[in-house]
Amino acid sequence: MHPMYPPSSPPTPSGSTTPPPMPSSDLPHPLTHDEAAPDSPLVDAQAQASIAMLHLSLPSAASPTHDATTVTDELINHILVFAMRSTRSTHNHARLGQLLLAAPSEQCPDLLSAMLTQAWWLDLDVASRASAGDAESIRVLDQLMDLARRGVWTLQYSRKGLLAAAKRADIVVLEWWYRMRIDNDPGVAAAGSGAGSGVLRFADLTLDEMLECMQGDVAEFDVYDALHWYFVQHFQVDTMMVQNHQAFTDEARERMAGLQQVQRLLTVAAVRGFEAVLRGIGLKLASPAFAAMDIEAWTRIVASGNVQCAKVLWTFSPIPEPGRRSKDTLIELTRAAFASGSADMICWCARQFMAITTADNVRHFRTFVAACAQIAGMHRCLTAASAGGHLGLVQQLIADLRASGNTHYLKNHDILADEIAKHGHLEVVEWWEIHGKEFNIDLKLKSVKYTMIHVARAGDLPMVRWWWTPKTSQPTKGADHAQLMTKLIAEAAGHGHVDIVDYFFKQQQQQQQLAQNAGTQLTQALGGLVQAATERGQVSVLEWSESQSHQPGDAAVTPKLDWLKTTSRLGHVNVLQWWSAKSGSLVSAWVPDLVRVATRASQVGVICCLLGERGPMDSESDLAAEEGQVWAGFLGDIAESKVNNLHANILALLLQRWPRALSDHVQARQVKQRLLRLGLTTLAGYWTRMFPEFV
Repeated sequence: MHPMYPPSSPPTPSGSTTPPPMPSSDLPHPLTHDEAAPDSPLVDAQAQASIAMLHLSLPSAASPTHDATTVTDELINHILVFAMRSTRSTHNHARLGQLLLAAPSEQCPDLLSAMLTQAWWLDLDVASRASAGDAESIRVLDQLMDLARRGVWTLQYSRKGLLAAAKRADIVVLEWWYRMRIDNDPGVAAAGSGAGSGVLRFADLTLDEMLECMQGDVAEFDVYDALHWYFVQHFQVDTMMVQNHQAFTDEARERMAGLQQVQRLLTVAAVRGFEAVLRGIGLKLASPAFAAMDIEAWTRIVASGNVQCAKVLWTFSPIPEPGRRSKDTLIELTRAAFASGSADMICWCARQFMAITTADNVRHFRTFVAACAQIAGMHRCLTAASAGGHLGLVQQLIADLRASGNTHYLKNHDILADEIAKHGHLEVVEWWEIHGKEFNIDLKLKSVKYTMIHVARAGDLPMVRWWWTPKTSQPTKGADHAQLMTKLIAEAAGHGHVDIVDYFFKQQQQQQQLAQNAGTQLTQALGGLVQAATERGQVSVLEWSESQSHQPGDAAVTPKLDWLKTTSRLGHVNVLQWWSAKSGSLVSAWVPDLVRVATRASQVGVICCLLGERGPMDSESDLAAEEGQVWAGFLGDIAESKVNNLHANILALLLQRWPRALSDHVQARQVKQRLLRLGLTTLAGYWTRMFPEFV
């Protein structure tokens, strides 16, 4: 076996006799001609068989707490390890991930060790990003460290894995990273790190980096625990034991968090509705001066509709007195409150500005909702509520105005439908079409082009039909209309919305007899949608376009090199397979260019697809010219500094396909030094082991 793939320790069966370990010489070399290609039926069958066997009784022989009971258990463990080592599925992330999930490491540690040994390109960042925040994820990380201690695997990491865990509020992984940094283990030599006191060397997380967990969909409980862990870990401050902000001196507070960080924490917590985070951490770190929020921050908070969080924060740090006396401030907050759809938030805003929302105003309109709407602009408030889809609030406002006899405030306004359409609130626009006539209220699209492009991207066919209906909005005519239709079709095609593409084409076909150049417009639109579908990986749209090209008088659209370069860079294997089946000769002629693009983008699947089932090739192969082009381009990119983030598994895959293709390339001797200058030390080491003659 190649030294890059040393065997892991074989399982030790219990009993009086122990079978000899599997000799590495009996295992096929990972770069030999006898291997199956990554996508061959043999590898698929082996992967399926391995996963199927894992659903049986898992091998207790490998368990650290149980003895073996049957020879079958021992054999299964041996077979799984052997299957993992003897295929080239080692460069397939998905298959390795499936096996890692299917085989609990406490029951099958040798399989896990074999997988991680084969996946020499794996690093701590990848393992940390794939973590599920459980004990199994930690076992994978621990196994990687164990392989590094044994010299089987080169320790590779950056702060990206740590930041990914912080963004997910994954305390289990965060604690593991900090534990590995503290733990002194001279037996592990980290790539690129010098002598230090710990295994891992990295800078502390900052509060800004920790606050990223509040931006996603992480639950409040997890965010609270992660922030609590952060302050205990870095400042030895248990926020649960702190009574209030007075427990900290200004110096201690500034050491833990800056002014902007505190304001960001308070704002995001209030917007997300995280009252526990707001009370339990945010307000304890803030002094009244630190917590002073500007109008922009308060607008975001009000627009979220979280009344209770707004009350808590306002009590601690309201808008300064000059701002509370400003009518402009009330107008901005009121419009944000209508956008939130919360009548309670509107009433709360009104009560904070009683100098403006006087008793006379409330008495005249009878409700805070109607009074604030008149102050902030009736049509703007109606538009804000409609854009958020809050039809109930719109109806409540109109009912309040009816009850107070003030419906004349509604009349002769326009409701801008752009945001309503973008958010897909069809029921709102239909309601206004019916009931707006009573008050002479019209729906208008301020920007037809950009609004409908957004709708087409979203795949909202009912909204597209509403826009196309002549009684609602007459579509533009002439050249502008043709350009808009082509753009909308391309946008819908690029996002895979076949139903919208089909709808627009049928509308165009109905107008063919009305315009002499309608056929040309359809041809242009068809070419645009094929390009968009190719570049964005939408096979379903390509299949639809093929059915259209079979219509009488229609010509088939052929691919272009630039389209396929884009799809190769983005990794759309399914599109390449589709075009290979339809236009195989064209795609084959472009393979060197496409492989080069895929190599730069680290698209393993694309490279495998383009190279097909050919297996390793040498300089005497019929495809020697093609391989020469690929390697010449690859080595040229290395020399021109265009491959700055090349992954080791990409290089390994190319070497597997062309193990002896470098002898005629003078630049091959420059590769190692170039890789070292780029900081790709692991890749340079792999190059050295594979091609010592080019060092």
